[in-house]
Amino acid sequence: MRFGSYLAEALARKGVSQRAFALGVGYPQQAINGIIHGDRIPPLGRLEAWADHLEGFVDRPQFLELGRLEHCPQEIQQLVSDLRDRLKNRPKG
Repeated sequence: MRFGSYLAEALARKGVSQRAFALGVGYPQQAINGIIHGDRIPPLGRLEAWADHLEGFVDRPQFLELGRLEHCPQEIQQLVSDLRDRLKNRPKG
């Protein structure tokens, strides 16, 4: 899952608009929209505060990991995604 999708789902769960979230975290709504649509990457220095603002509506470690992963090269992002899929589909026991 991409950070933008996760953020959009969290906003929907919390029942707030992009605009309301942007006002709440002091970040431009156009930038939030760009992050959600994959046109921008989230600011590393704000991820912790955003996770605080969305407490109860995000899994904090996953939120932070996805946000940080957006700063990695595409090849690394794909490797992490592939590994997650392999771990998820691995037989248990």
